[in-house]
Amino acid sequence: MILTTGPASHDPARDVPELAPYARPTVRLHPRRGVPGPRDSHLGGPLWWPAAEPWPSCGEHRDVNGRQLDPYPLVAVAQLTAADFPEIRFPDGTDLVQVLWCTDWHDQPHPEGWGQACVLVWRRADDVTHPLSERPDPGEDEDMVPRACVLHPERLTEYPWHEELPPGLAGRHEAWLEERGLDDDVSTIPGCKLGGSMRWGVTDLPGAMDCGECGA
Repeated sequence: MILTTGPASHDPARDVPELAPYARPTVRLHPRRGVPGPRDSHLGGPLWWPAAEPWPSCGEHRDVNGRQLDPYPLVAVAQLTAADFPEIRFPDGTDLVQVLWCTDWHDQPHPEGWGQACVLVWRRADDVTHPLSERPDPGEDEDMVPRACVLHPERLTEYPWHEELPPGLAGRHEAWLEERGLDDDVSTIPGCKLGGSMRWGVTDLPGAMDCGECGA
């Protein structure tokens, strides 16, 4: 299956050349329902997980009376390989990244949002010699359990959301959009993607989104 993004109706950098240095590469994943293998890149499929390694869980849950609940097993969200996605800066000695999250909602490290609590696992695929045969059943909110999808990566270029730009350039960019009756879809590519820019049209851009682990 070949999935591609149609040509953009407008190129903002053509009319606002100062935008060109802010171009960002992004990879649209184009997920489609399928049956990915445990070593493949995918969304929602089986993770290449060592049978001897405990499956991560979230213990930050209480009932309406404040009593501690049993931990929830985390849900597999994504698995990406270095072979498929060289854009990812894999730590030395790793070639596989796995993303899991809790199906419940959590406060986020930055003060302006909330969502799923995520766990990122980096590993070397060949180190997994005895893989886990069956994942734990999350037994919770099915709406937050991704269905297994295979990926069809497409490399593209996009530009930052206007609020991320320096003030003067942001103003020229907004004026350019208004003159043409456009929204920011011409700058930021929609869809499920890796890297690139966020669209902040339905919420406020946080003042800072620093990583609590590494400070990035």
